[in-house]
Amino acid sequence: MKKKTIIQLSALGAVILLLVISVIVFFFTQKISYDTTITAGVQYPVSITRDSRGIPVIKAQSRDDVCYALGYLHAQDRFIAMEYLRAIANSTISRLIGERGVILEKTIKTAGIRSRARAMEENLPSPYREYLTAYASGINHVKHTWTHLFQDVMIQEDWTESDVIAILLLREWSHAFINNRELMFKIPETKRSIFLREIFPPDLTYTFDEEKHASVEMLDDIRDLLKEFLGPFNEGFAVAVSGAGGNNLTACSMKSVMNNYPGWYPVHIHFGEIVIRGVSQAGLPFLFSGDNQNIRFFGFNLAVDTQDFVLEEVKNINGIIHYRSRLGWKEFNTVREPLTSKKSEVDRHDIVWYTDNGPVLNDIFESKSYDETVVTIKALFPEADYIVSLFEIPFSENIGKARTNITGVTSLPRVYLFSDRTSSIKCYSGKMPLRAPSMSVLKPSFYETWYGTTDLSIYFKQDANLIIAGSSFMKDAPPVIRGSAIAEDERQKHLQSLLEERTSLLDENRLKEILTDSYNPSAQKFTILFLSMLQTNPVTSARLARIYFKDWDFRMTGNSVAPSIYYGLLNNYLSEMLKDEFGYMIDEILEYSPLLLDSFYKAAQEKQSYYFDDIKTDPVESSEEIFDRAFLKTMREISRKRGPIMNDWTWGSIHRTHYRLPIKKSFTAKMYYDLKEQAYDGGTMTIYNNNTGGDLIPMSNTSLLAVFSREKTAIAMDFAYSINPLSDFYYGKHRKQRFINFKDIEDVHITTINPAGK
Repeated sequence: MKKKTIIQLSALGAVILLLVISVIVFFFTQKISYDTTITAGVQYPVSITRDSRGIPVIKAQSRDDVCYALGYLHAQDRFIAMEYLRAIANSTISRLIGERGVILEKTIKTAGIRSRARAMEENLPSPYREYLTAYASGINHVKHTWTHLFQDVMIQEDWTESDVIAILLLREWSHAFINNRELMFKIPETKRSIFLREIFPPDLTYTFDEEKHASVEMLDDIRDLLKEFLGPFNEGFAVAVSGAGGNNLTACSMKSVMNNYPGWYPVHIHFGEIVIRGVSQAGLPFLFSGDNQNIRFFGFNLAVDTQDFVLEEVKNINGIIHYRSRLGWKEFNTVREPLTSKKSEVDRHDIVWYTDNGPVLNDIFESKSYDETVVTIKALFPEADYIVSLFEIPFSENIGKARTNITGVTSLPRVYLFSDRTSSIKCYSGKMPLRAPSMSVLKPSFYETWYGTTDLSIYFKQDANLIIAGSSFMKDAPPVIRGSAIAEDERQKHLQSLLEERTSLLDENRLKEILTDSYNPSAQKFTILFLSMLQTNPVTSARLARIYFKDWDFRMTGNSVAPSIYYGLLNNYLSEMLKDEFGYMIDEILEYSPLLLDSFYKAAQEKQSYYFDDIKTDPVESSEEIFDRAFLKTMREISRKRGPIMNDWTWGSIHRTHYRLPIKKSFTAKMYYDLKEQAYDGGTMTIYNNNTGGDLIPMSNTSLLAVFSREKTAIAMDFAYSINPLSDFYYGKHRKQRFINFKDIEDVHITTINPAGK
């Protein structure tokens, strides 16, 4: 070896060694300490203890200090995720995510998130505004401490009350947009026929003029953007059941999308004589579910459509663009949308154009000009009383007080379950638009789309034996809700059957089994159908698939091969059947396939659907030919992922991913955060729920489970408290989800916060 080469290799080795030493020194010197004493802006001394698993307990003497400590905790563990949400709400996210972020910024500006947040802050009464101030101050304490670590994601300005409200409004508005039923199954009017009913539910099928395809495509782009970077908000379900020995059991299952790290953050709060074991959401100072020793409370956003898209005619009159209202041609209104939470900087703003119905969406995309029409969005927004409600529910002394705290509140539609030792009640809250029936994606501008709203808090159901409440559980929902809902009836039916099966013997352990149940109620009937259709297929893979199907118990477990073949085959069979006529919305068809499975099964069983024929070929194709094509496609797709040996095609080897962290993609970041994929049980329609994409990768997951009884409380998380690699409770060190004690928390670490100047 040449001397020069030896010198170069030695130098390179020295650099690598120095880098390794630097990393080791950095980790040991910058490691988060959970045993410390700090001085901060609290009213009285506050203690925050943690056990060996990171579960925090806040002990405070005022509700302001509770909020301060909660902000401190959230920022200590989830700061970059919170800054990510604040950047979206502030319309400054493009510096983190690039070109797609520019469109997202324009979307949020058009929605008016920042201006509405300011208005809500001004309308918020005392002491709730002070609670927000305290929460933001707790975040800022951590922000100032860790400034040198998070420069690449951090907004320079301190957190404000308006920032917190803006994040709440952002999550609520994007949740509503994602749940627009008009964007699920969209059919051009030229394709509307009696054959649609063979597959598509009439009440979920919307039509549009093909000349307006670009406008519909624009709405799809916005929805895809919101799904990618935000996703639905506060989704899940809760149950209350009278179990063995009259023990009133309650439990909840909370959902998160894989595109974002879960916001859920379990915490204990000791405030005077009050002890709350609850689940908060990082970035927000509220407890969404929990137990305060008097009642157990659970609240979820409903999967309902509360928005309308309006096609507005426009016209240039004397050089000024007008829109056609019900009263004639009018000039557009303009709103100055602020770009910062600092009220002194009023000169920084964007102009958003409005009609009587709402803001113009065309301005989000520069290519969508004001030619003959524009699209506006008519939407509901929460008001200040919603924040008051969220603060007060966890402190309710009884079920009656909890109901009072949600009555008449202006929010998007929500469902609550309240339970005490003897009874349980399901209540609805928020507003729902009253509107004339319309199956058009785009409503005409001169059509009166809404004629008021209804207060959902008049609807409730009380039962001492069994109550089920969930975001998409609508079997007993009021008609005004069910008519606009995206429902999971089969999943709810299966859950109810398990809870009713042996109620007298139901205990905490059986309830945990039910919450983690991975049985797919649709798989059994489809598997029987697939077995019969594979009977005549001579290829070896078909014979092996039949063996796997015959031995399957229809549970989506990680060590089973059958779920991989089943989901791949089901998706491809549905796709091959419909792609000729509806190829433009195959992604939506697969995403919402549970809503089509009953009609699809009937068509496949009868083998006579109009959609089985491929319009691009002269001969008429049979359902068997389409099925065989789907089967071969499934075999190719899975073998490319896992190789040719079918025993290696287990669900756990394919159905795996990890939660995405809002970090820039780089080699350094990959090494620093060191995230590894993990396998997920369950699938679409199972109680332990993973919405599975067309590529068999989980899109969302049951991220948190909790069981409450008279004697015990347990939680299970498939994530960790912290997303900071310098923490002992970092997600990268997290192991498989399991239930742990959440009632009695041992003090292993303690942080003391003392008031300044005392």
